[in-house]
Amino acid sequence: MLSLEQIEVLEGVLVERAEEILCHMNSQGTIDRFLKIAGLSDLFDEEAKETDNQDPSGDIVVIGASMISANAIKGICKTMGISPKRLKLYLDYEEAQKLNYRRMYCSSRYALVLFGPIGHSARGKGGYSSIITAIEGQNGYPPVIRLGTNGLKVTKTGFKKALLEALESGYIIPDGEAA
Repeated sequence: MLSLEQIEVLEGVLVERAEEILCHMNSQGTIDRFLKIAGLSDLFDEEAKETDNQDPSGDIVVIGASMISANAIKGICKTMGISPKRLKLYLDYEEAQKLNYRRMYCSSRYALVLFGPIGHSARGKGGYSSIITAIEGQNGYPPVIRLGTNGLKVTKTGFKKALLEALESGYIIPDGEAA
């Protein structure tokens, strides 16, 4: 058992880091256990627990070696009513390897991640076989779409198709539309 002083210290830390701790528990699948222990298991219905906090007008991250230029990617976005300012492009193999993927965790700033070819040894993959499966397998990250049909590839056709899929699924919205 903790002393009253230890409980006060713990309370301060919990208040200070509440969002970080809750996001971590949610991504690890332990939030339900926490809610049960805290007597809050009936706070949310099952449907409400599954909704995400992604902003469909947020940034679109494109990661992986590209067969098309950054300007071509921006042009495609423009034709689809999406501002190129929303794009975060990491089209270089080395850049994708060193990218801090953790920045996207529990951040509503990012609406979508589009993956082209990258190495399997990117930092932050943990016990997963690749950073792509790590992000796909954990709650708290934006939705992921893999670019290409036979293997990962960033092409004009594949990029357009992925944006259409993201628009239809509601992951992203064109600029000027309210969420």
